[in-house]
Amino acid sequence: MPSSQDQSRWRNEECARAAFSEPDAAHSPATYWFWHHVPTAEEIAQQVEEISAAGFRTFLIQCRLAYPQDDYLNKSYLTAYRCAVEHAHKRGIKVGVYDEYNWQSGMAGGRTVKHRDYLREQHLFWATARVTQPTTTLRISDIRCSVQELGEAALSWQFEGGQIEWRDWRIVAALSHSVPGHNKDDIYDVTARAHIVSANQHECHIEVLVNPGQKHTYITVFVAARSATSKVPNYLLPEATRTFIQVGYEPYREALHEYFGNTIQFFFFDQPHASFYHWRQQHGNLGCSLPFAPDLVTRLQTKAEHHLGRVLLSLVMSVGPDTGILRANFYSVLSEMTIQNFLQPLQMWTSQHGIYLTGHEVLGHVGSWHPAAAFRQWDLRVNFGLDYFEIDRYRGHTAVDAEGLEPQLSPKMGDSVARAHGRTGCTVEQYFTSPEGPSPFAGRWGLSLEELRTQTIRLHFLGAKQILMHAFYQSDGQAGNGPILANPRFDFAPGINFEPWWSHVSAFAQESARLSTFVDSARPATEVAVLYPLRTIWANGLHHAYGDHIAFWSEFLARSGYGYYFIDERDLLRARIHQNTLRLDTRSFQALILPAVTMLHTADSLQVIEAFLQSGGTVLASGDTLQSVQERPFWDARPWFERLLRQYRRLIAWHLLPTDSKANEILHPLRLYRPWVHCQNRGLWQWSGVDAVGWRLALFNERPQTLGATLHLPDPVGAWEVWNARSGQITPVSTTARRSWSICLDPMQLLCLRLINTRDSKRGRVEPSIGAGCLEELLAHCQRQPLVSGWRLEVDGAIVVNPIDVHRGWETQGLECFSGTATYICQIEISSVDRQWWLYLPCVQSTATLTWNDTPIGRRAWSPYLFAVSPTAVRPGVNTITLQVANTAANRYLTNTPYQSQSQANGILEPPILLWHDQEMVVRTDDWGFHLFSHDES
Repeated sequence: MPSSQDQSRWRNEECARAAFSEPDAAHSPATYWFWHHVPTAEEIAQQVEEISAAGFRTFLIQCRLAYPQDDYLNKSYLTAYRCAVEHAHKRGIKVGVYDEYNWQSGMAGGRTVKHRDYLREQHLFWATARVTQPTTTLRISDIRCSVQELGEAALSWQFEGGQIEWRDWRIVAALSHSVPGHNKDDIYDVTARAHIVSANQHECHIEVLVNPGQKHTYITVFVAARSATSKVPNYLLPEATRTFIQVGYEPYREALHEYFGNTIQFFFFDQPHASFYHWRQQHGNLGCSLPFAPDLVTRLQTKAEHHLGRVLLSLVMSVGPDTGILRANFYSVLSEMTIQNFLQPLQMWTSQHGIYLTGHEVLGHVGSWHPAAAFRQWDLRVNFGLDYFEIDRYRGHTAVDAEGLEPQLSPKMGDSVARAHGRTGCTVEQYFTSPEGPSPFAGRWGLSLEELRTQTIRLHFLGAKQILMHAFYQSDGQAGNGPILANPRFDFAPGINFEPWWSHVSAFAQESARLSTFVDSARPATEVAVLYPLRTIWANGLHHAYGDHIAFWSEFLARSGYGYYFIDERDLLRARIHQNTLRLDTRSFQALILPAVTMLHTADSLQVIEAFLQSGGTVLASGDTLQSVQERPFWDARPWFERLLRQYRRLIAWHLLPTDSKANEILHPLRLYRPWVHCQNRGLWQWSGVDAVGWRLALFNERPQTLGATLHLPDPVGAWEVWNARSGQITPVSTTARRSWSICLDPMQLLCLRLINTRDSKRGRVEPSIGAGCLEELLAHCQRQPLVSGWRLEVDGAIVVNPIDVHRGWETQGLECFSGTATYICQIEISSVDRQWWLYLPCVQSTATLTWNDTPIGRRAWSPYLFAVSPTAVRPGVNTITLQVANTAANRYLTNTPYQSQSQANGILEPPILLWHDQEMVVRTDDWGFHLFSHDES
């Protein structure tokens, strides 16, 4: 009989295969469900059915600006919400409660501060003036808010009557000082000599009475005010969060409590943050207003040994050699206070009611590899201190957002903070902005399913466990140009269910879920840890070079196929060092990267770094190097770092960014213990991980051309499995064991392999190549005939263009505004049917379904648009080819608007090509994907 260990392994193996075939809700895509009005019961039933049929296993209802704000959380809303949850429960769909109206959690649609003016946000402003006479006058004026960029509808969402007004002005500190760069002896507290001369809802005038002289060159005044109209609460006040829970969370519990912990799994917070204000007199290192509460002053005075005025002044300008330390101390207090007063109570409430808290803060790295490229006009240090690792302590599952179609940092950072807390992967909320027009927030109706799939696969490779789509729309809004956001049509489009390719989404969802399961069921390969430089950010601000260095390292490591994660100092301090390896939970790192790290929190981190070097580990530092330690003010860390440079050859420092080749020269030997793929051309993404049986490898070609590469293995392998993420099938393959294999991937091909740890092999076979590009093979060996003429175009059974030119899109042939499914029909003569047949569409926008002589052949929603035609479908004589092509919704919704300067090309854009071959070729296909895995010539 098999041992208990073998039986357990067999059960685990069966579970892994079953999970891949039928993924669970946690790995399947989720979607926002945007509500624009109270839905009817019939509308709810229909749309829940649509969501389910498309493969989304979780939804989150979100009221957008089209939904009347005063009706949020009223009886009609909660009744409809309960109806939606009941339908989800019947279908086995999970529900997450999105905890806010529109977004920016904490307001409860304005209910948090209603009749509670004392809970409205407060902010600290400052101004500096030169002292030229005994009375110095300063002003805070022309205050602008970040939400104004979103338009008038957004102003009314966040401000009573759409007006930005202030009250309760007071002076917090006034200081006289010399030019920046002085020491602390040059700063004088003159708060007692300052007073407010006048103040109204828009501005404040201050006078300071000091005599000009060497000691009083400049005056800087810090003034606090409370908003008189903002619906955003003060996140620094515990009572604001208690009220938010009372008016924003409890109504859901009262209406839905019996579904908590089963159908309803979590509450989701979204970008809770104080507004970012700018004003005419603003200057200095801090890039926006500072959220304020009297208790912040109390905490600063309790925890800091420095004078309050000097700490505040350090946020704006240099106050001496300890400026960075003072800033780090301040942001440490601000971050801790905000997290504890807002996120901790939410986490406690959800835990008490059998669900978990998830969601995401404002992330500066959405849309790019740069950690501060997004929202550059906002200083995100005031947003929970940018302490992503600490924030994640209060989530039961990590969530981030991602913007646009570019590879980006968000999923990698999300997965990194998740693993720091014992979890794997993260939910990635994917949204899109407009590539042209007056407002990016209109969204992207021109999104194709191929583009969405490409982005989704990359997100999974970088750490996404689940994709959260933004969004399924209740309605598609009104014709016209706006108003932005209030018209659903221009509210972060697309509404994916209004895209003509919507009927193809279920295949995308299944592939996403299976890829996620495949990746999440293994322990990822890791070689490199990148230190998240939190103290450097606090001390220097978002324009410091750390951002450029993180952008370089994160993109370089990802595109080069290295296994890496971000860690923070808390990770560093709990790591175990063994030989040349830094070990954290299940992750082992042989290299540590310091991206322009100038400050660390504690000297204990220095000891860990040196111990790692002593054990033979590799440390790479780029840009500015370590200068200070927060807990050791006035200690110069530069001599320590210079000593390490002299003493350890595995410590390598570049003053600027290294080249890719230099970085590869050092890091490449670290990955020879595992499978890795070498590719000369950019565009191949790779992921590898290990399970109980062997290595797993996922490869993706994001290019529109076939891509060749070489797979290198640490040991000879002659047995592997192909895990087909499209069909769920697992196919074993066995051949002669080798250390390297050639790879050829078709355009947009995803290939998931499991390499079996065995040296067994079959002899006497010609070596197959892995994923040998079927498209390239067919085009090279088949005869071909471009089908240039004889096509007509029908819509809903009626001929609309006859003949239609298949060299160009239908938008140039009388259908400028058409979005939907159109049918191309052509008849061809075939004399001999004893052949293999294919139809290839070189260029089509954006999905195609082929029928041959009334026989359904298949559907394609992404490249390559290659169809293997069943031999039974082809007959001698006249054959009818029918291609149903669905485009995007761009031309329907964006024509004659400022968001599209010219019509999007739609339909067949190059003539289809008929391919045939007289001899049998071994080709494996399924309804949704096509690739030649092996070509047996024996």
